Amino acid sequence: MNKIIVVVSCILFAGCQNQKSESDHNNTYAAHPAQVDLVEGIEVAPPRSTDPSAPPKFELKAGSKMVKTGDLHFEVTDLGKSKAQVDSLVKSLNGFIVNESYFSEGNQNSYTLIIRTPNKEFDSLMSGLNSGFGRVLSSNINVSDVTEEYVDLNIRLKNNLSYLGQYRVILKKANSIKEILEVEEKIRELEEEIESKEGRLKYLDDQVTYSTLTLKMSEWKSTVAAADPIYTIRILNAFKTGTQLLFEFVLFLFKIWPFVLIGLMVFLARRFLFKRVLLK
Repeated sequence: MNKIIVVVSCILFAGCQNQKSESDHNNTYAAHPAQVDLVEGIEVAPPRSTDPSAPPKFELKAGSKMVKTGDLHFEVTDLGKSKAQVDSLVKSLNGFIVNESYFSEGNQNSYTLIIRTPNKEFDSLMSGLNSGFGRVLSSNINVSDVTEEYVDLNIRLKNNLSYLGQYRVILKKANSIKEILEVEEKIRELEEEIESKEGRLKYLDDQVTYSTLTLKMSEWKSTVAAADPIYTIRILNAFKTGTQLLFEFVLFLFKIWPFVLIGLMVFLARRFLFKRVLLK
């Protein structure tokens, strides 16, 4: 039992030292922002070595962690042709489409595409799409620097892996059932934290490696050709829509003709009775 207490005390002391090192790292980060831009991230390679107390190895690489996302909405005159051009452009930039949806309602057809391209090709993708694909209705580009979060997650992951190794050593030396259960519970909590941090790091890596663009292309349908079809097509479509609504209203009246006839008879009867009352 005394051995267990001594080992736990050592862990608590090590934890204090780790917290101090994290604090020193954060102070350095704030005082020297130029140095942080040289850190792409700490890739923890947690090879579970034969020595469970051995600290994990990590590697530093140059660069920063930038996440690029965007939303773009075009109005085009030939939806099929524009879709083929987008497919060709994305393929030429080593990108891919992760989701594609087609929508048609009334006089409008549209495609919504979620495009992933290598981070370095994002600007080329935007430049290509803005080169005559159609009229831009809306555009929104967002760039986020997640370097600080990435570095912080790696430091915390490194500490968790270190604590996990020490608790596994304690588990081997535990004597009572109570001690075993307490240590195993702590190990379970640490493993959950490690899995959560590793999952977040994988997600950040994916977002940094591939940028995401949500592209929507809309086309107004019409049988009339025009040099500038945007407003001409809309006027024609509005006229067609009004004609269609009138036709549907007439069809609706034919469907409910018994009720219309009954209502008309009631109205005429009331009018006839009202006149007779007035004559009396």
